[in-house]
Amino acid sequence: MLDEHIVPKNWGLIPYINFIGLHIPTYTIFMILAFLSAFICFKLTADKKSEDDSESRKIIIAFALLGGIIGSKLPILITNYHLLFKYPDNLILLFYGKTIVGGLIGGVIAVAFIKRKLKINIRTGNDIAAPAALGMAIGRIGCLFTGCCYGIKCSQALGINFGDGFRYPTQIYEMIFDFVLFVVLLYLKRTKELKPGALFKYLLNSYFIFRILIEFIRANERVFFVFTYYQLLCAFCLLFINRKVILEFIKKFKKAGN
Repeated sequence: MLDEHIVPKNWGLIPYINFIGLHIPTYTIFMILAFLSAFICFKLTADKKSEDDSESRKIIIAFALLGGIIGSKLPILITNYHLLFKYPDNLILLFYGKTIVGGLIGGVIAVAFIKRKLKINIRTGNDIAAPAALGMAIGRIGCLFTGCCYGIKCSQALGINFGDGFRYPTQIYEMIFDFVLFVVLLYLKRTKELKPGALFKYLLNSYFIFRILIEFIRANERVFFVFTYYQLLCAFCLLFINRKVILEFIKKFKKAGN
């Protein structure tokens, strides 16, 4: 298939917006809006902390963003490196294409690294979860207009024509899911007593499960039987995130068997 975010001319619904003489990609506009909306949401909904924690929280947020940006870009560069050699004069290819799965993983790794390095003990997952889901939802609007991250071909009644016939609008499905997830996470934050970091774990589990399911109708390459690279990556992440629960269940199962 084509790279998820590198598409031919006349592809997509509204790939560009002309503004005061500028030809601006809608994908770029909505990526900026996604970051801004997530930041504003974080500022409005984050719990108030002491001054002693404020510097540590800033460091965590900064590394979460840095890790998320690198993680969202790295898998695209690795899997599509040949395009950079094919079009060496088009450096914009370095900036196109991001994956939410990689962004989430990159953010988690970066935060874990800096917290261990600086011996930071505070947890910010409950504050980050809902804003992250909101940013993901808005980012998918950019994917829809650009015509990337699309689904496999389907009937006209169920699909959208991005340029080569009707396909499942998987961007819309994920946008709706992410918005609902945002509302649920925000509701839980405001109404429930939660363990530190619990909401971010809910976010990861919910999104990775959803992504495994929606990949069956997304136009991604099947690398292992009917499974895509992203499905395998999400499955591995789910096992890692829930490893303690899984090990505990296995122990109880063995005891019951004895």
